[in-house]
Amino acid sequence: MIYGIYHSAAGLAVQEYRQAIISNNLANADTPGFKPDRVAVIERPVESVERGDARARHRVYDGLSGGLFETPVYTEFKQGPLERTDAPLDVALLGRGFFRVGTPEGVRYTRDGRFTISPDGTLLTQSGEHPLLSASGTPIRIDPRSRDDVSIDTLGAVFQGSAEVGRLDVVDVSDSRSMTKVGGNLFECSEDAHSISAELRPGAVEQSAADPIGSLTQMIAAARAYELNASLISIQDATLSKVVNDVGRLG
Repeated sequence: MIYGIYHSAAGLAVQEYRQAIISNNLANADTPGFKPDRVAVIERPVESVERGDARARHRVYDGLSGGLFETPVYTEFKQGPLERTDAPLDVALLGRGFFRVGTPEGVRYTRDGRFTISPDGTLLTQSGEHPLLSASGTPIRIDPRSRDDVSIDTLGAVFQGSAEVGRLDVVDVSDSRSMTKVGGNLFECSEDAHSISAELRPGAVEQSAADPIGSLTQMIAAARAYELNASLISIQDATLSKVVNDVGRLG
């Protein structure tokens, strides 16, 4: 009986965790360049298998699972739909790659191609906090007196009028699992990122890759599973109380 309560409690924790991940995906369904997170749920080995102790095998318990637990969250780096904006400082990445940006904590990466220009002429992310970096690692700057004459081409070159003033450094990694979200639509990387020749779409923005309808369906399924596990705990608790009380009266 206690074994069953443990399983149901583990199920509650897993479904609560799933709901947190799904909620974040839903909250960012309109965030340009957002990549949804996924969590896999796997079966925990029975105790005798987990310990590797053949003497601990039990005919009944070995017929039961060891419950469920979640694996680490992973990010799904699929392409989001493109939305045409015709804004000169908007650019969408097609396929793999990330824009390299500078932050007080070091180099970070983003798929959000909505840029702006600071009063001193530095090309910044949409938040206005982080400069876009060139291949040399320096911020891209323009003459702030002519900020209306700025454009970005399909290769990432930044022009002021007909003069190229910089080039966006688009990078990629060999293993996408090395990219970790750090908030603000930014990623940090645990391996060295390398520059690539990416295809860009000027005057467009990559929308969120999150699927609102699919996420809502997953949220409903997780909520129902949570309720079921909570009900099972109540049933098992009531049964256990009845057993204890009845045994006491028989004694």
